[in-house]
Amino acid sequence: MHTQYRQHMEAKLKSMLKPEQKKILCLGDPLPELAALCAAEGKEFVYLNELSTQWQDICREQPELDFSLPPKSYDLLIVYHALEQALDPDRLLLALRKFLQPQGQIYAVTYNIGHISTILNLMSEGWAYQDDGALRENHIRYFSNESLRRLLDQSGFEFIDEVVYQLQQVPTLSRQLSQLMKNPYLNILSFIMIGRKINTFPFIDFENDAEKEPAARPQPRERG
Repeated sequence: MHTQYRQHMEAKLKSMLKPEQKKILCLGDPLPELAALCAAEGKEFVYLNELSTQWQDICREQPELDFSLPPKSYDLLIVYHALEQALDPDRLLLALRKFLQPQGQIYAVTYNIGHISTILNLMSEGWAYQDDGALRENHIRYFSNESLRRLLDQSGFEFIDEVVYQLQQVPTLSRQLSQLMKNPYLNILSFIMIGRKINTFPFIDFENDAEKEPAARPQPRERG
């Protein structure tokens, strides 16, 4: 199932690339076909995993990432099953958004922890880790549709759209539970959340003094 999913997801991400997105950052699991497509089209594709092996550990005690990249220079950030591996996903996105230009976008891909397979796993095996999927062994964070949207909002990204991945053949039990629980995401395996970088307070990036708001001029005192 997950081999088919990976192939479909990479093809989907390739189809979502826009001509104006010429400088792309990618963090998380490999996307070799996407990288090859970018190279063939003359796009810059930077795989951040190769620049830092400590990105999963960003947290309050280690709030910065040294990628040695120019700020506000990239058009698109693809976070492909990286948020599930991060100790602090909020701080990770806050650190990464600094490299996006003002109109830059993010494609955030995560598994849906509320998928029927996870629920059945919990009921039958008591949260047994798997080779892939939401319960992959190196995952320490888990997302629903709502929590992923909230994460983007709190990290300085405006929600634009979403793309969902659903298995073509839905098991009968899954359909019955979906109708019973009235959960539209029960059959959704993963999400691609599309967001746009927010450039208003409190998410303005002050990389140099020229970008800071000018100090207020002192008002002359009235003479009595």
